[in-house]
Amino acid sequence: MNIEDETKGSKVPLATLVARAVTIASLAVSVALMKMNSAACTINSKKFIISYSEFNAYKFMLFTNFVGFAYTLLQIPFAVYYLTTGKRLSNHYRLLQFDFYGDKVISFLLAVGVGAVFGATSDLKKALNNSRNFEFFDINSDLSDYYSKFDDLYNMAYISAGFLLIGFLSSALSSIISSHALTKKA
Repeated sequence: MNIEDETKGSKVPLATLVARAVTIASLAVSVALMKMNSAACTINSKKFIISYSEFNAYKFMLFTNFVGFAYTLLQIPFAVYYLTTGKRLSNHYRLLQFDFYGDKVISFLLAVGVGAVFGATSDLKKALNNSRNFEFFDINSDLSDYYSKFDDLYNMAYISAGFLLIGFLSSALSSIISSHALTKKA
């Protein structure tokens, strides 16, 4: 019995497409949120602007998003074909291996991106909160605007990372589905 016979009437093709669609949508939202994330404040007539590009963890997250997005975009037509016909475009063992290993690598890459952003943002927020206890600025102005805007920047990074987490989870589901397809072929 081959894979196509086992997937007739199955929800696997639909699950494959939904997982890929959720992945691509959540990665797109994550990128959009991070790219427009910045904070600007004025202290003693000096304007300070900070954005995602100031932090290596945030740049790495964008890299993982772009790689995951490109890979998933490549996989979408195959998932659509699988859903509409009930069979894979190619049932060749090497292509199933590509899906299997590609899904694993992308899932792990997205997971590392999530961890990097959550860890960095947690540390940055802790440093921001700790800096409220010290007077290391030689200024005579109220810093509440500064703290508020930078806190908003870090909160938006958390939201962006949350969408990346959703992308990781749906990519992990794709990985499980591709594992199933490969084991059925072996």
